[in-house]
Amino acid sequence: MKKLKGKVKLIIEEERKVGGIEFDNTTRDQFPYVESALNILDNNFDWWRKNWETLEEMIALYLKKEDLKDNVRISSRFTVFHGIDEKTPDVIWSGPVISYSINGATPQQVKNIKDDFGGIYHGRKMFAHENQLIFLFG
Repeated sequence: MKKLKGKVKLIIEEERKVGGIEFDNTTRDQFPYVESALNILDNNFDWWRKNWETLEEMIALYLKKEDLKDNVRISSRFTVFHGIDEKTPDVIWSGPVISYSINGATPQQVKNIKDDFGGIYHGRKMFAHENQLIFLFG
């Protein structure tokens, strides 16, 4: 770290040569970002562990309002989402999500469920894509 005039400090990432190849910065420079991401995931994991049952009950409640003709089955999975915001197409959302595949429901019925939630649930942004109801993890 190089000190400039006054209280301003210039933060310099550590350059390094490995086997004659120059790295502009080290992998260690990424550790504060990795640590922050893991802390965010950990905090959100606690929320999901406490609230998943209520969320499933609400999905079932809103699903019952839909006129379903076939037997419906729901499966969930943790994955990574990358997509646009339907209201603001120049906004891209990326990150870990829990996605509920609602087999036996139409894309419109899944969108209706998302709309019943208001598009957000306790600060978790929601998306509807085909038969998937998607909640950002954090």
